[in-house]
Amino acid sequence: MKMLNETLVNHNEEILVQRKMTKMKKEIAYMKQYLERFLSLTRRELQVLQLLAAGHTSREIAEKLFVAKSTVITHRKNIMTKLQMNCTAHLVLFANCYDIIDINIQYPNLLG
Repeated sequence: MKMLNETLVNHNEEILVQRKMTKMKKEIAYMKQYLERFLSLTRRELQVLQLLAAGHTSREIAEKLFVAKSTVITHRKNIMTKLQMNCTAHLVLFANCYDIIDINIQYPNLLG
């Protein structure tokens, strides 16, 4: 029985490693595909994207960056236009992929 459990554990570990490798290959392909868009963002747009992806509201971002809320909204629109994205969830995934945020650091309880 012990040998069977060890075999199952090894098999599950192998599956997890294969899944992770596949995910990493897809992420690298995604990064290559969208690199030009990423590089088109200004320093300020990257700051806004980082704060948006970390869950801050436009008002909170405005306060942190000492700008008007309307300025943040304009940056947000420009970011979405440049990245050709239409929802915040996609921005979060984009930001995580390019290490603008790290979900493991931002939300440690989410992953254990």
